[in-house]
Amino acid sequence: MEQKKPKGCIVMYKLKNIGRFLLVSATVFLLLGCGSDNSESLVPTTPEIPVVGSKVVNINLEKPSITVDTNKMQVTITVRAVDANNGPAMTGKVKIVYPTKVQSGTDVGQFLPLEANVTNGVATFTYTAPSDMQSLVNAGDTSSEFKFYHETNVAGAKTLTVNYAPKVGQVVEKQYKINLQSNIADNNILVPLEGAKAFTATLLDTAGAKVEAADITSMTITSLNPAVGSLTYLGVVNNNISVANSNDIAFTFKSNTISGIAPIRVVAVFTDSLGASKTLEQVFNTLVLSGPPTAISMSYSGTIQDKDKAKFIEKWVVTVTDKYFNPVNTNPSISMGMIAG
Repeated sequence: MEQKKPKGCIVMYKLKNIGRFLLVSATVFLLLGCGSDNSESLVPTTPEIPVVGSKVVNINLEKPSITVDTNKMQVTITVRAVDANNGPAMTGKVKIVYPTKVQSGTDVGQFLPLEANVTNGVATFTYTAPSDMQSLVNAGDTSSEFKFYHETNVAGAKTLTVNYAPKVGQVVEKQYKINLQSNIADNNILVPLEGAKAFTATLLDTAGAKVEAADITSMTITSLNPAVGSLTYLGVVNNNISVANSNDIAFTFKSNTISGIAPIRVVAVFTDSLGASKTLEQVFNTLVLSGPPTAISMSYSGTIQDKDKAKFIEKWVVTVTDKYFNPVNTNPSISMGMIAG
């Protein structure tokens, strides 16, 4: 049945932040005088909701919540993707939005791959828990939330909650630790787009003192997402740096034109105070910021009906990108308005 454009309807927009994107909900209330003059039009009916694009893919997490109880515990995360016809999606990628606390250097664990291809309706990730969950729990940090979405459907993002429940009496290899520190005053792991930041990786002993270089067999530093950024050591660009018998390894991380998470893995092989050979590995999640906003687009996501309140809710996605089409991740202020009549 053809629906006429209502006049004088009240349209309310709500903005919901889902990481690097904004979800806009438009609520249309069916009021007297809004639409047909016939009062019977106020009776809620079920409209024909069009399918928006056959390429839109919805996802579901096999487990929306997991609990990890062992440091560096690995868990397989399965994401199921369905197309507009509710069949298994065959193409595209599932991507992840990390919690904002990574900006302050908090260890939230890591996912590999950073984005996964959909094969026969399934995308699979491996999650590795933080290296010292007890310290996080002691500081009041008991969980982290990650958002997963198919690249065609940002509005359909699903949240995975990772709960930390470290076992009592668990042996924590924190007698020695690796410290990654920026060489400038801000001392964070944020890097601007097409920018560079110098870091120093240092192996520390139980007292927080630097381990003697003679006791270090090697330190290897690797960029796990070279598409986002590469490493430079002694003037040579490389995604994998390995240095023998040395501490305080100074290197530069240089970002490209893609924003996002760029994990840096540091592996130290050394001899401890008891003469035993040890290997310590830590991953630091560097965040490459997007450029300034240069474009805004708005796309229709879907319509649902609230029969109890006699209203329709339309959902739209507002995407803000920089000049390289990166979704802006610097939390810009966005104002929305609408004239309806």
